[in-house]
Amino acid sequence: MEEKLTDEEKEYYSLTRKAFAALAPFYDIIAAPFSGVRDRVVSLTNAQEGAKILDVATGTGKQAFAFAEKGYETVGIDLSNAMLNVAKKKSKFKNARFEVADATNLPFEDNSFDVSCVSFALHDMPLSIRKKGIERDGQGNQN
Repeated sequence: MEEKLTDEEKEYYSLTRKAFAALAPFYDIIAAPFSGVRDRVVSLTNAQEGAKILDVATGTGKQAFAFAEKGYETVGIDLSNAMLNVAKKKSKFKNARFEVADATNLPFEDNSFDVSCVSFALHDMPLSIRKKGIERDGQGNQN
């Protein structure tokens, strides 16, 4: 059953796609002050060797690259195709791939990943979308 979006949610999706299409070429410069956080995030996850990582709202892929550099099989998802195009062009990792996807409707089987991460995105989301993206039970059902 397809869920009906509120006007606020529709506006968020529309604005997000437009804004990040415009920002994509410059985003890494804008986010440069936070680049030192990436390796720390990888360490904080305490992911085991061979872990599969999902980087939600990956943007230009900087966090996904930090995981891939440590040898983890990494998938970065984002709403913005423009941001993902930047990630794909910059990627030098065979163990990192990128897909257009919505955190509230993931195109993966439950339990496909050992670790999921979201950086610099939750604050942009309306509460209803934020909740849909992070409140799930063990079967992938929204609580």
